[in-house]
Amino acid sequence: MKHLRFIKTEKLLCLAATLTFLVTSFNVNTTCGFIVNQPKLPEKAKKLSKF
Repeated sequence: MKHLRFIKTEKLLCLAATLTFLVTSFNVNTTCGFIVNQPKLPEKAKKLSKF
């Protein structure tokens, strides 16, 4: 029973990491829609930029 719980937790964490990566990649490659300001991105996030 403990083994099944570990597998479910591992899959959930993998899904969360993948979702975080996709959201960060999308955020790096877009600009802020408002005129006000776009927050600074960390250096590691800039490595995900397509150009």
